[in-house]
This record gives sequence, C-alpha cells and structure tokens, in this order.
Amino acid sequence: MVPIAGKTCLRMLRILATYYYSLIEFSFFKKKLEDSCLYRSDPYSSIWLYSLVHTIRLYNKKHYRSPTLGADIRANLRNLAIPASGIPMHLFFHNVFSASFFIIFIYPFAALVASAILSMYLKSPISTLFHEHLLQPSHWFARWRLNCFLVAWHAMLNEEDEGVMGQYSLEGKGEFLRAAEAAGDIPISPFRTDIGTLFAKHTHIEGGMGIHVLRNFTQGGDWILQDALTNDAALSRLLPPHTPLSTLRVVTGSRHWLVSSRSSHPRNIVNATATPLVDSVSVFTVVLRAGRAGASTDHNSICFPVDSTSGQLGLGRSNQHWYKLGTQNTFKVHDVFLKTWPGHPDGVGLIEGQEIPGIQSICDLCRRSHSKLLPEVPLVGWDVALTAELGPVILELNISCNFFLGEVDTAIYLKFMQDFVKAMQRHETGQA
Repeated sequence: MVPIAGKTCLRMLRILATYYYSLIEFSFFKKKLEDSCLYRSDPYSSIWLYSLVHTIRLYNKKHYRSPTLGADIRANLRNLAIPASGIPMHLFFHNVFSASFFIIFIYPFAALVASAILSMYLKSPISTLFHEHLLQPSHWFARWRLNCFLVAWHAMLNEEDEGVMGQYSLEGKGEFLRAAEAAGDIPISPFRTDIGTLFAKHTHIEGGMGIHVLRNFTQGGDWILQDALTNDAALSRLLPPHTPLSTLRVVTGSRHWLVSSRSSHPRNIVNATATPLVDSVSVFTVVLRAGRAGASTDHNSICFPVDSTSGQLGLGRSNQHWYKLGTQNTFKVHDVFLKTWPGHPDGVGLIEGQEIPGIQSICDLCRRSHSKLLPEVPLVGWDVALTAELGPVILELNISCNFFLGEVDTAIYLKFMQDFVKAMQRHETGQA
C-alpha cells in the first residue's frame, strides 16, 4: 500500500508542478502558446492554462458588453457556486488580486477535492482525475470559460473596428431582432411594435407595489414585448405537460476573421475584403434544453445532446449542482452530478434515441445566420425554438456562450482554439 500511495502522490505533485510551471511560463516569461513546454505534448492543457493567465492579464480591460472583463466575470458567476461547497464563485473575482489568488491556490485545491470525491464514485485513480480537472477540464464550465476568454480577447483586439464591434453589439436582444428582421430571411420570434408602453398590474398587491411599467424597446424603452410561443407537436410528444418553451442551443464557430485581412493585416483593419461564406461556419454542438414541468423557462432543464446530422437525442444530464448556493450545500454532493436520464425526469417516455425532425435545416439556419449577421465573431450560441405557431425560430444569440453539456468533438474544438489564439497573438503584436 505504501509504494502505491507514494507513486500516486508523486504523480499528483508532478501534475501540480506542471500547472505552476505553465503559469510561470505564460505570466513571467510571457511565452506564446506554441512556445510553451507543454504545448507539443498536451496542447489542450496548454490552451487552458494560457487562458487562465491571460484572463488575469486582460482582467481590467474593457469588455465588449461590460466595463471590464472582471466585471463581466463577476456578473456571469453571481449565481454559481464551487460544487459541493455552496460558496458563490463571484466572491473570488472581486478584483484582479483575488482572481489571481483563486487561480494560484483555490482552483488547484478545488480540483484536488473534486478528484477525491469522484474517485470514490467512479473507482478511478485520483491522480488521473486530478490531471483531468486541473490541466484538462472538459466539463461545461471550463469550456464556457474558454469560450468567454476567446471572444473577450478577440473583441478587445478589434475594439477600433466599428464593423466588428457592430457585430458584437448583436448580443443585445433588441439589436439582434432588428438586424435579423432587416436581413429578411432569418426567422425570429415576432416582437410587438403596436404597443408603446404596457402596464402589468398585480391583482392583489396594493400601494403601487404591484405595478410594472414596460416601455417597448422599439420606442426607446428597455423591454421586448412578445406574444408567448409554444412547443411544436413533435417536441411536445417528448415532454411532460406544463413544460415551458424548450429550446435548442446550437453553437457555431466562424473562421472568417482568420482568413480576412482583419487578422492578417492588423494595422489595416478596415481593409477586410474576404467574402463571408457559410462554408467558413461550422456547428460545434446541438443541445435540447428540456424544461422542467411547472418552470417558466428552460433555464431549469435537463440537457439532451443532439446529433447534428441525424437529430438523434442522447442521454440527458444536468448541471444544477453548480447552482447550489449557501451553507446548506457545503460538503453536500448532489446526486445529479453523475446522473443521466434516458427520458424526461418529470414524466412521459423515452427521449434517448428519438430524433429532432429537420435538424440539418436548423443547423444550416444557424450557420447562415452566423455568416450573414456576424461573420467576424468566432463563436455564437443560438437559441432556437421549435414552435407550433411559426416552426423553427431564433429567439436570441449569445456570444459568450456555453455548450450546455452538449457533445463536442475535442479535436475540432482544440484546432479552432489553437488557430484563433495564434492569430490573435500575431494581431496583438502587429505581425502579419
């Protein structure tokens, strides 16, 4: 037992040494991604650690939708906890110093604890799990943070290019609806223009406390007024009664910026002559967010991966344990973290193996929309509703998007990230 335990500890110390050495390489030695010691043997780990260091470097710089990258991180993490701790994650990102402390100390410790817990459930070596969670995390949160890092840095590099920043502005729901409507061939959820201001009044609350005044965004307000849409018949058959509008998250990636003169000639950013082509846009993942019975939206859902070619649905999973805040969740391991569902947990029959009709046309719609509306933006997450009233429509887009537990081809995703990071390094230094 002692030799085995000793070998395990030695392996884990090597993993930890690799982690810290890579952080030093990228921060103090300012090495490029491809020049790091880890890159040739483990490019995924190298990109992950590169993103951590450069998140700190960019922390106080202007974000495309927030005052700074740090402010955007705090906003995104406000309802997330370190799993099984109950500790709100945003507390560690109060400023660049606390964020650095998190990356240097808290993250490795959390990865160690998670590996210890998972080794008991999965009967896998703790050192293998520690390597995965510290150096090669592939869970939804890590991929989300990688995506957010990529688009945040890309937007910063193009902040003086009005064309590119105009594309980033389409993450605003109203801006997207206007642009898609102007495009003419992108089906979207209809919005009301015939109502200027809507008063919503509670039937029982008195003293003016139950009144909500909603001014339409089409007339200078902040609210998009829309009629409710419902799931179509094919999707409804897979869901229990009283479920909300359940959407497909389709994530697409565009390589157009890589081949345009915006990336190859950073000092002449207005000379972008390459034609945006649908062929430069690919689909990374498709996920059905099956809303829970009684919920208002599909933000509370079980996520079923969808094959982007056949439309076949896989096993459902949940990430709700990441949202368990408060001391009542400290040291509490929620059963959903490894659980899968062949069907909806609130009723009806089997979902796994069923098919979403017309999935290829849905993917083509998202690819075409990415190419037409924001070809220079690397990643876009499209929320597509399959409605009884209008058929498939796009509700909104998300640029700082996550894959929602979808299945992603790691090799393709890694190549995409590598190509963008290398191009952005060149762009930042002014190299052609």
